[in-house]
Amino acid sequence: MARRSRRGETEGAGTDALAVSPKSTVGKPIDYRFGPIGSIITRLQGGKASFMALAELAPQIEPELAVIIEDWQKLSTHGKRVTKVEDLCAARQIDPFHFLAVVNEAAMKFRDNALLLIASMNAPILLEKSAQYGMQKDGFKDRQAILQHAGIFPSPQGTRINILNQNSAKAASQSEANVDRGLPTFERSISEMEDE
Repeated sequence: MARRSRRGETEGAGTDALAVSPKSTVGKPIDYRFGPIGSIITRLQGGKASFMALAELAPQIEPELAVIIEDWQKLSTHGKRVTKVEDLCAARQIDPFHFLAVVNEAAMKFRDNALLLIASMNAPILLEKSAQYGMQKDGFKDRQAILQHAGIFPSPQGTRINILNQNSAKAASQSEANVDRGLPTFERSISEMEDE
C-alpha cells in the first residue's frame, strides 16, 4: 500500500494512484492553465507524486520515455513540487500529450492485469462459497450459475428478432428463376451482340 505524506501526496505506485481526488472535481470545468498533464494531476488523489508513480510504468511500453522518469528522480523534493511535468517533457522534446497517453495506457494495463490476478487468485474461494450457498434452499441462482458455467445447463441466448425483408425475398425468388432457365452460352451471347 502506498504511504501518505503530510501533504496528502501518495508515495509509491499502487492502486491509490488510480483514484480520483476526494475533493471531487466532478461537474467542474477543467482548468487548462496548468497544462495538459497538470490539469489531470489536479484531479488525481496524491497529485503529481501519484501520477509520476504511475509514469514509472510507461517505459515498459515505450523505453524512450525513461529519460523523463530519470529527470524526475534526480529532482529534489522542492524541485518535484515546483517543476511541471510538461517542463520535463519539453526539456527532452517529448510531446506532453504523448507522454500522458503512454502513462494512461500503462495505468490501464496495470489495473486490468491486477484485477485479473486478484480475480483468478480468489476464484477457488468464491466458487467454494457459491457452492456452499447453492446447497441451501435459497441458493437457486448460485446453483444455476455454476451449472451453466459447467455446461450442464444451457445458457440463455437472449431475444432473437427475425425480420422479413420483402425486397430481398423477391430478389431471391428471381435469382432462383434465372438459375432454372440457365444463362446463355458465351457463343450465343456474342452472336446476339453481333446481330444487333
